[in-house]
Amino acid sequence: MERLRCNTCGAYFTADLPDEVNADGEANQKYGYSARSIMGFPKNGMGSPFYRQGSLQDLLGVPESASAIFDQTEYF
Repeated sequence: MERLRCNTCGAYFTADLPDEVNADGEANQKYGYSARSIMGFPKNGMGSPFYRQGSLQDLLGVPESASAIFDQTEYF
């Protein structure tokens, strides 16, 4: 999360997360439920292999490995 620092006193301020983000899963988990469903849909709905999804994520600028996508789809 973004933190802002006051130039006068040097205190740091962190904004609260929106309610939609807090409702998407536990606070300490890396991936929310919506991210897991987006990772699982191409495999189960379209038959796209995990390595191809990982390559697509790299092209989009999100370095996500095929093994991480596989691990997250195991939660379903």
